[in-house]
Amino acid sequence: MSSLVLLVFLIAGLFFSAPGQADDSANETQCTMITFVAPVLPVSQPLLTKETLNHYLPAGNLTPTTDSSHVASQVESSVEGKIAEDISKSDLFRKSAIGKTTTQLETISQKSVSVGSKSKVDFQVKVVERQAVITYQGIVKSEVIYTVGQGNIRWVLSRPLDKSTTLAFTNVLAQDGSSGSSILSLNHSF
Repeated sequence: MSSLVLLVFLIAGLFFSAPGQADDSANETQCTMITFVAPVLPVSQPLLTKETLNHYLPAGNLTPTTDSSHVASQVESSVEGKIAEDISKSDLFRKSAIGKTTTQLETISQKSVSVGSKSKVDFQVKVVERQAVITYQGIVKSEVIYTVGQGNIRWVLSRPLDKSTTLAFTNVLAQDGSSGSSILSLNHSF
């Protein structure tokens, strides 16, 4: 029975929409969809390189642990942070209404205080990255970073050894009262 009803509707639809039928809709505007398919040229540069992996994967910011879910959440939040940072630096985002508001909030929240002749302390809120950062720059560089959503405070003490190598001590303090973790790393950029 249901196939008979479907057949009746199909025939009625063909009859009422058949081309060449004389009706009053001849003067109405009709839409035509044109589809264009263009061949895609091969990419000359590989999409996955050592540089892109170094940019997005958090090699220096992982805290040592045996908890695989903690490592996975660190990698996830780092990759999300890098993507958010790239998006927030793009011209398309900066020209949008949200981008302009974000820029205004970040500009208002940035403060710098000189401490002595060769030292300074910077205060900054990074809206897109969901971070509050206090940075001391002098003989060494020290950053205290609070990231909303990670539930911890990261303290990084670093000193450049040369133009491409930095010695860094990172301490992560968990807000839930559990003991944090620390790592001493030698970071080299290629």
